[in-house]
Amino acid sequence: MRPSPTPSTMLIRALLMTGLGLSGGMVARAETSRNQPPAAPTSTAMAQAASTAAELAQLKQEADLAFSRATTLFFVLLGSLVVLLGVGVGMLWLMRRSVI
Repeated sequence: MRPSPTPSTMLIRALLMTGLGLSGGMVARAETSRNQPPAAPTSTAMAQAASTAAELAQLKQEADLAFSRATTLFFVLLGSLVVLLGVGVGMLWLMRRSVI
């Protein structure tokens, strides 16, 4: 009968297997990148890059607007929460005074 491995032995085995698995993936990726010829920049690629930059600028502007609206809504809701808590505490204080 084989003795059960200790936790440290299991950890070492797991680390070795992970390292071997990752290195195998790196080798496979390097081999696929070697087989592909380098792409030369063309005018269509440059036009796509320019349109992509314009789209990114528009997307950034829209994201800034959405973020601004979201933060405004958050602060309005936070302010109304503070006001409601203040009104609640005030009502409890007035109720306490009326009972005593």
